[in-house]
Amino acid sequence: MKTLRMSVTASLVITFHAGWHASAADLVWTNTTGGNWSTPANWEPNQVPGAADDAFITNAGTYTVTINASSTAAMLLVGADAGTQTLSLAGSLTGATVLARGGAQLVAAGGTLNAVTLDGHVSIANGNSLRVVNGLTLTNGATITLNSAGNYTYLEVFSGTQTIGGDGQIIFGGSAPAN
Repeated sequence: MKTLRMSVTASLVITFHAGWHASAADLVWTNTTGGNWSTPANWEPNQVPGAADDAFITNAGTYTVTINASSTAAMLLVGADAGTQTLSLAGSLTGATVLARGGAQLVAAGGTLNAVTLDGHVSIANGNSLRVVNGLTLTNGATITLNSAGNYTYLEVFSGTQTIGGDGQIIFGGSAPAN
């Protein structure tokens, strides 16, 4: 009978390990001098956020985190009680719920939001663009501001039918380009 119990126990252990999956991670930005999103050493633990991970850019200080490649996260929280934490979007961010708090600045510099929910303010820098693919939801009064000071500034909506929804605003500011 001991042999039978050992066999059952071994079967349960094998079944448990075969069904185990790695869980999502909470990653915290640690480089308060700024840097590139895609550099693992800028995060604790030392890995770049993935589609199931929550990313936190919440350390006090004034610095810029640059996304200049294809990036993903489940949730991204930007902002601290002191300083200005800037997220510069020159690449793409896919699938995230982006929350901007405290000293957060989200600046689009030719980047793409792909199926993102935004709770905060995004500024499209003068002479730059922000692309939206697979929809964008603006929540809790989120805004997108197009800042034009003599250069063309774009909010581009691509790839078939797009939905920009929620209770936020798109604000057109600045001046027309000089001819």
